[in-house]
Amino acid sequence: MVLNRAKCLFCFTVLLSLIACEADVPSTLSSESTETTYSSNTPESSSSHLTFEETRVAQYVANIEDIDDFSRDMINLMLDSHNRWQTLQAEVRGQWSTTSSQVLQHTILIRQPYLAQISGADYQATLGTDESAQQRIMHDLSLLPISLEEIQPITVYPHPMVGMGFGFAGDYIFPAGFAQRVGRFELIAEEPILERQAWVVDWFDVMNGGERRNRFWIDQQTGLILKSWEYGEGAITGEVEFLSLVLDEPISDEAFQVAEETASAGRTVNGRIITSDEQPVPAVQLRLAPGEPPVTETLGDGRFTLRDLPFTAVTIFADYFQFTIPAGEEPLLDLGDVEHPLIDPPLTLENYPPSETPYRFGSFWLVHTPDGQLIAFSPVSPEYDDRVSVEECQFAWDEANQRFTDPCSGDEWELNGRLNLEQSTELWSNRNLDQYFVHVTDGQIFVQVDRLYQSLPVNEPPLASGSQFGVTMTVKTAEFAPSATSLTTLTQVDPIWGMDPLAFPPQQALTYANSMVDAQGRFYEPIAGQGGLPVTDATTNGLQQEYITQWQPTADDAQTITATLTTELNNLYRQITFQPAWGNHQEGDVWEVDMPLEIGYAIARVTQLEWLGTADDGRIRLRLTVLDDSPDGLALQCLYLGHLPPATPACANFSDQQRFVVFVPAAAPATLYVRAAVDLERPFQFVLNLNPSTATESEMPPLASWVAYEDADLGLALQYPPNWTVSGRGNGLTLTAPQTAVVDAEPIPWTIWISERPKFADDASLFDVIVNEYHFPGVMEQFEETLTEETVNGRTAYRSTIIPGAVGGQVSIFFEDGDRFVEVTLRPFDEERPYENQATFTQIFDTLLGTVTFLSAGG
Repeated sequence: MVLNRAKCLFCFTVLLSLIACEADVPSTLSSESTETTYSSNTPESSSSHLTFEETRVAQYVANIEDIDDFSRDMINLMLDSHNRWQTLQAEVRGQWSTTSSQVLQHTILIRQPYLAQISGADYQATLGTDESAQQRIMHDLSLLPISLEEIQPITVYPHPMVGMGFGFAGDYIFPAGFAQRVGRFELIAEEPILERQAWVVDWFDVMNGGERRNRFWIDQQTGLILKSWEYGEGAITGEVEFLSLVLDEPISDEAFQVAEETASAGRTVNGRIITSDEQPVPAVQLRLAPGEPPVTETLGDGRFTLRDLPFTAVTIFADYFQFTIPAGEEPLLDLGDVEHPLIDPPLTLENYPPSETPYRFGSFWLVHTPDGQLIAFSPVSPEYDDRVSVEECQFAWDEANQRFTDPCSGDEWELNGRLNLEQSTELWSNRNLDQYFVHVTDGQIFVQVDRLYQSLPVNEPPLASGSQFGVTMTVKTAEFAPSATSLTTLTQVDPIWGMDPLAFPPQQALTYANSMVDAQGRFYEPIAGQGGLPVTDATTNGLQQEYITQWQPTADDAQTITATLTTELNNLYRQITFQPAWGNHQEGDVWEVDMPLEIGYAIARVTQLEWLGTADDGRIRLRLTVLDDSPDGLALQCLYLGHLPPATPACANFSDQQRFVVFVPAAAPATLYVRAAVDLERPFQFVLNLNPSTATESEMPPLASWVAYEDADLGLALQYPPNWTVSGRGNGLTLTAPQTAVVDAEPIPWTIWISERPKFADDASLFDVIVNEYHFPGVMEQFEETLTEETVNGRTAYRSTIIPGAVGGQVSIFFEDGDRFVEVTLRPFDEERPYENQATFTQIFDTLLGTVTFLSAGG
């Protein structure tokens, strides 16, 4: 499509850091003046510049001083272009040889910062006409760099108007995207365009062999690209040129109104909405505006069709997100897959107020709990054991008993997501409901289905846990491997601290490694750590964050270790009302006060006020003396105190006492803003008494204590040891022992896997079935040669150790049962070099085989 082709000029260029470039350029171009002149680098005078081959451009540099003066001036001029004019009226023509020499011509009106209208035979658009668009644009403008020093490596900030479906001319009117590409500019000449003086420059793409990609005619006063040639394989492949240009003349509001015939011009759009794991999002209603009737609904595979859409960029509102369909002239536009289009969801508290009945949306349940919490639950029961698919068993709200109910297992959850153990007899999930991150801003509900918080098992005790000052740290898992020792911790922060997940930087975890030592006094260095996103705990309304910490691997004989973890609480925020009792005080006085500034369990206490002076507007300038009066074991790390909100979440180092100067009104209460960070000075220490990397001695429990088990799906019954666990696995089940074997230096649990292998023909033998499934030449011949026949529990069975299986090998027994073979496999198993305790588990395996009975008629 032509419009997408033109927008590729900056959208699909690798936009990274700037490149070192050496060139001989006479002087610098001031951003405030257009009087500086450059000597032209025409072909006849090109000896004044180094050639590309002579220029070191193949390496990235972090020092922007290494960029040549002329490239620097062009970059700064183009970045600052939008600040050099207020209104624009222009006609722009574009032509590309790659599109059959099709010519596009647009008439463009712009009134900065957010109003634009583009019209042409192929394209109609009016941008930024509503309040939400204005707010979005103004917010994005604050991120736009306006000088070379503000450009970040591997980052591009195109002008936001370009991204709103502006058309092919957007990057030339707002050239910030061009300016941030990796390359260098070379002056060719000066030339007037539309009675405006322009620099004629070539731009070289140093990321792709240093080829010339563009020639720009850049307005010396505004930085607008008045004319551009694109190059491909040495030839001109595209041209964009201003045919007329008027700047800074008033443009009326009426000029930006959309003509009625434009709004009715129609096109058809097909699309598909999926999740990040490529699952379709069905039954989502799409609207052209919030609150309007739906115009269509996604089908079971997530696909949708929209008809009679205008040729402008169209924002589509769905149940819990919105996305923008770009402008285009084609009658059919296939959007492809839209992954997590989570932008300004149109949910409001006004439309979804507190209710005893939860609200159901396409991909989540929205719940108001009786204690005032707002929660968004994933609609899928957590931790399915492969007996059913997700689509079959999404839980529903049972109005009669006021609980969520899983239609497959019958498990039930309360409105707050807690698993009801009394009513949930099967416990397929054994967890509270998983939650999506949700927050409310200005009455709008934001649900981010790309941020899922998985709940903990309800009856699985943690490895270790500790709590102090409203902070609880739990060790959920411990993994001891030859490469590293890893602990997964969950930190829960009481809501009294008032921590905001949005303000809390995700890359800074609540916990980090301090030390780990075993019972023999051996110290293990920390290696790395990785924190998850902080989320709101629906149970306490506090903050939760998971963190995985790694240390050097522990010694083989280390059975007890002590891990020490430290907690930091940052970006704590409060607003307090402050009005001193002026009484008999006057300018110059110093007097004692006792005013607490409480943040969670930390207390900063104002102990002294000093009246420094009075401003012309009557406000009083005060100096406050603040002491840290927190309880033992808790200390302020830094503190901000002022009469204005802090521009950044930063605070000054705090040690015992700090003085702050603020302005307060003389007669009315003032609001003071407090931001702090605190340290829990007593670290958390956890003693872990297990190390599964060392194999443990095992004895087979007496058969009388074994658990009887019957599986109707597999059609058999058996018995297994009492300390083993049973779980579903594909077309069978897995029995797992609490002990492990060390296989290739890794701990592997002992398991017995039971599954069925259907016959593809009535007369198919076991060898036929195995060969049909694996197709491994050589291995199958060995399988047939080594297959032995025996009698197990009065039934003919076949034994083999050649079946391709998991790491560590296996031994398998096959029973023939009508139209199938039933396989019982022990893993790991090595016949030539047995693992430690393999004899015990082989005995358990053979004993279990003797308990297997078949429920079918032929059994």
